[in-house]
Amino acid sequence: MPYVEELLPYAKQELKTLSDFDPIARAHELLRAPGAQMIVICSEDMTAVGVLTQSDILDGLFEQEDASDTRCSSQMGANFHACIETDSLESVWKTMSVNNLDAMPVLDSEGRPIGLVAAKCVLVKLLSVARNEDRLMREYINGMGYH
Repeated sequence: MPYVEELLPYAKQELKTLSDFDPIARAHELLRAPGAQMIVICSEDMTAVGVLTQSDILDGLFEQEDASDTRCSSQMGANFHACIETDSLESVWKTMSVNNLDAMPVLDSEGRPIGLVAAKCVLVKLLSVARNEDRLMREYINGMGYH
């Protein structure tokens, strides 16, 4: 069974963090990068306190007249799903599917973000494992490798 830790090299590259006091304009700038899906918002001790997506920013901007001094903390989703590196990819996929998530932060034991797993990566890995298991089962049934 594959685990989140197998995707950590990629997840670390995808991780973008900001302070809860950073301006929303900085978050918008980061989310405009190709492939950017989510920013993990951190407190002073670098623990994750929320997440921001482009939708969160747009929703918030329509509610305010002047967003130039808006902070990330006012727009972030404080109730968010996260995983740890020892979670199975199957359980992560289930959480993502049920909650319609495109990405999920990976947190360490202190609650600090160490990566961001994309649903696409989780699914590709799970499909790869399933194909390999299917191939091994066919080889076993056909007696390949056994004399």
